Amino acid sequence: MSFPREDLAIEIQTWKLRELLKWRDYLEILVEAVKTVFGKGAEVYVFGSAVEGKLTVDSDVDIAIVLEEPPRTSREKIQATEQAMEIDGGEGRAMVVPLRDTPAYKGGALTPGRSKAG
Repeated sequence: MSFPREDLAIEIQTWKLRELLKWRDYLEILVEAVKTVFGKGAEVYVFGSAVEGKLTVDSDVDIAIVLEEPPRTSREKIQATEQAMEIDGGEGRAMVVPLRDTPAYKGGALTPGRSKAG
């Protein structure tokens, strides 16, 4: 016997996964927004489960924005974080860290040209 709440939860999870699987459809819009906010030299990288083809209903799409001139002062880092959150719509997390310090870069998941959009 099926319960309405369980059916609704399954329907929502199915919809979410279907939308997550469309992440490539939104790349052009994302790249355009990043370049508008951070400048034409900004690069966008997608990494993690989306690129590996391992998305689940609990996944998100991991994006790295690489800037020509990374923020150096605390004020610049705060501003960059706020700008990234503006693009994100406040739905995710934005962190400003040197690319070389990220696990994705150290592990080889973020290399120039790999999973790069724009």
